[in-house]
Amino acid sequence: MKIPMFFVIGIPRSGTTWLASFLSGCNPQWMMVHEAHLGDYVAGRVAAFCPWESEAYVNGPRHERILHYINLKKRDAVGYGEVTPRVHYFAADLQRRYPKARFVHLVRDPRQAVPSLMNFGYYATDAGRIHRRVAPDGGSWKQHRRAAWAWAYGHNRVRQTIPEFVRFEDLVRDFDAIDGLAKTLGITCDRKSWERRRGEKMNASKPQHPAWEDWPPSWKRELRDMCGAEARQYGYLAD
Repeated sequence: MKIPMFFVIGIPRSGTTWLASFLSGCNPQWMMVHEAHLGDYVAGRVAAFCPWESEAYVNGPRHERILHYINLKKRDAVGYGEVTPRVHYFAADLQRRYPKARFVHLVRDPRQAVPSLMNFGYYATDAGRIHRRVAPDGGSWKQHRRAAWAWAYGHNRVRQTIPEFVRFEDLVRDFDAIDGLAKTLGITCDRKSWERRRGEKMNASKPQHPAWEDWPPSWKRELRDMCGAEARQYGYLAD
């Protein structure tokens, strides 16, 4: 790829939809996408255990998909960027494939992200999930524990590859934070657009489960136990 590239990588319910939409609006000259390839859904589960297949996927169909986006939709693009929650298990392969690209890890407070995962239906059952093969006693856990484990495990996998991170809460609270992210990625950020859109809800989940504030004390303890070590890497759960 001869044009500049960046990848902002999180896990589901980390604010990627909002961030991709906002940055795209500020940089229409870029080819910027969210959840770029439907194949990521399947490839992510494979990549968790089969790194050789992950590498083949990134260098093969996924790279072809990026070329397809640029050649078909925006041949005059001055850059290519992704903000995506579906590649956290093969972030290392993306770095090897695009060594000149910029990479940033997007995180969100587990007290907000885990209930959102539950409300969106993630980990409602243990069938076919990664945690069943990796997490201790994952098959017998209830949904809130499965979602909490997935938050910690997913972010840990990204952090091992991408040390630079941004917190979603900071991006919608402090213009300097999102302006700094834009500069890191090599793009621009518009203050007026940010002020207009900072409170915008995108891809919101339905409130089928209680918010963190209404969780029973036992659930809160379990989330802190499962997410605490990883969350403190980003300044969460320090209280």
